[in-house]
Amino acid sequence: MKTITLGNQTIGIKCTTLTPFYYKQAFGSSLLGDLSSLKDVKDDYTKLDEMLLLQFAWAMAKSCSGPGKGFPDFETWLSQLKQVDFSDKHVWKTVLLEVSDGLFPRRPRPNGRGGHKQKQKR
Repeated sequence: MKTITLGNQTIGIKCTTLTPFYYKQAFGSSLLGDLSSLKDVKDDYTKLDEMLLLQFAWAMAKSCSGPGKGFPDFETWLSQLKQVDFSDKHVWKTVLLEVSDGLFPRRPRPNGRGGHKQKQKR
């Protein structure tokens, strides 16, 4: 779990197996598909859809709170944030890294590098 500050709130975010489910249920699209649509943003910020970042954060905040906790719907959650600073690159980088790490977990190799375990030679 990581924490970010959005608007006037500190929010816990965690990408779990529930996150894509919550995302699809609320927004009708694939979290992974929407994440891949951001691949060209670093070269052209006019391609950035700021709602995707907020949707990712909401789905992970809901996952972090756990099932059955009465988490607010997206619109209610947004209204509670008051004002969001989209220029805070640290917050958005944290959101994107948490999504990526949750969907594509990396396990360290015995030699310390990430990736899948290699078969040992006999």
